[in-house]
Amino acid sequence: MKVEAITWMSLTSIAVSSVTVLLVYLAIPSAHDRAVKHLPTPEGDYPILRHTLEIIKAQKSGKSLDWVLKYCHKYKGKPWCLRSV
Repeated sequence: MKVEAITWMSLTSIAVSSVTVLLVYLAIPSAHDRAVKHLPTPEGDYPILRHTLEIIKAQKSGKSLDWVLKYCHKYKGKPWCLRSV
Protein backbone atom coordinates (compact mmCIF):
# COMPACT_ATOMS: atom_id res chain seq x y z
CA MET A 1 0.00 0.00 0.00
CA LYS A 2 1.29 3.45 -0.88
CA VAL A 3 1.83 6.12 1.73
CA GLU A 4 -0.18 8.65 -0.35
CA ALA A 5 -3.25 6.38 -0.22
CA ILE A 6 -3.06 6.07 3.56
CA THR A 7 -2.68 9.84 4.00
CA TRP A 8 -5.62 10.57 1.67
CA MET A 9 -7.78 8.03 3.44
CA SER A 10 -6.90 9.51 6.82
CA LEU A 11 -7.74 13.05 5.70
CA THR A 12 -11.07 11.89 4.30
CA SER A 13 -11.85 10.00 7.49
CA ILE A 14 -11.06 13.06 9.59
CA ALA A 15 -13.23 15.30 7.41
CA VAL A 16 -16.19 12.90 7.42
CA SER A 17 -15.87 12.35 11.16
CA SER A 18 -15.76 16.10 11.82
CA VAL A 19 -18.87 16.77 9.73
CA THR A 20 -20.69 13.88 11.41
CA VAL A 21 -19.82 15.13 14.90
CA LEU A 22 -20.97 18.65 13.98
CA LEU A 23 -24.32 17.43 12.62
CA VAL A 24 -24.94 15.23 15.66
CA TYR A 25 -24.08 18.12 17.99
CA LEU A 26 -26.52 20.41 16.17
CA ALA A 27 -29.29 17.79 16.06
CA ILE A 28 -29.25 16.83 19.77
CA PRO A 29 -31.48 19.19 21.78
CA SER A 30 -29.80 21.37 24.38
CA ALA A 31 -31.06 21.98 27.91
CA HIS A 32 -32.70 25.20 26.70
CA ASP A 33 -34.49 23.36 23.87
CA ARG A 34 -35.78 20.76 26.31
CA ALA A 35 -36.99 23.51 28.68
CA VAL A 36 -39.12 25.23 26.02
CA LYS A 37 -40.26 22.05 24.28
CA HIS A 38 -43.77 22.36 25.74
CA LEU A 39 -44.30 25.81 24.18
CA PRO A 40 -46.07 26.02 20.82
CA THR A 41 -43.93 26.92 17.81
CA PRO A 42 -44.76 28.23 14.32
CA GLU A 43 -44.80 25.86 11.36
CA GLY A 44 -41.56 25.33 9.46
CA ASP A 45 -39.36 24.12 12.31
CA TYR A 46 -36.41 22.24 10.81
CA PRO A 47 -34.07 20.29 13.11
CA ILE A 48 -30.92 22.30 12.42
CA LEU A 49 -32.14 25.52 10.77
CA ARG A 50 -35.00 26.00 13.24
CA HIS A 51 -37.20 28.93 12.09
CA THR A 52 -34.37 30.80 10.37
CA LEU A 53 -35.85 30.41 6.87
CA GLU A 54 -39.27 31.63 8.00
CA ILE A 55 -37.71 34.67 9.66
CA ILE A 56 -35.72 35.48 6.51
CA LYS A 57 -38.85 35.19 4.34
CA ALA A 58 -40.79 37.50 6.68
CA GLN A 59 -37.95 40.05 6.74
CA LYS A 60 -37.58 40.06 2.95
CA SER A 61 -41.31 40.52 2.43
CA GLY A 62 -41.31 43.52 4.79
CA LYS A 63 -44.05 41.96 6.90
CA SER A 64 -42.06 40.61 9.81
CA LEU A 65 -44.16 42.40 12.43
CA ASP A 66 -47.36 41.11 10.80
CA TRP A 67 -45.86 37.62 10.82
CA VAL A 68 -45.11 37.83 14.56
CA LEU A 69 -48.53 39.36 15.27
CA LYS A 70 -50.21 36.50 13.39
CA TYR A 71 -48.64 33.99 15.78
CA CYS A 72 -49.42 36.13 18.82
CA HIS A 73 -53.09 36.04 17.77
CA LYS A 74 -52.89 32.33 16.96
CA TYR A 75 -51.56 31.46 20.41
CA LYS A 76 -53.92 33.97 22.11
CA GLY A 77 -51.17 36.08 23.69
CA LYS A 78 -49.65 33.16 25.57
CA PRO A 79 -45.90 32.40 25.38
CA TRP A 80 -44.65 30.69 22.24
CA CYS A 81 -41.20 29.73 21.06
CA LEU A 82 -39.38 31.08 18.01
CA ARG A 83 -36.00 29.45 17.43
CA SER A 84 -33.30 30.43 14.96
CA VAL A 85 -29.68 29.61 14.26
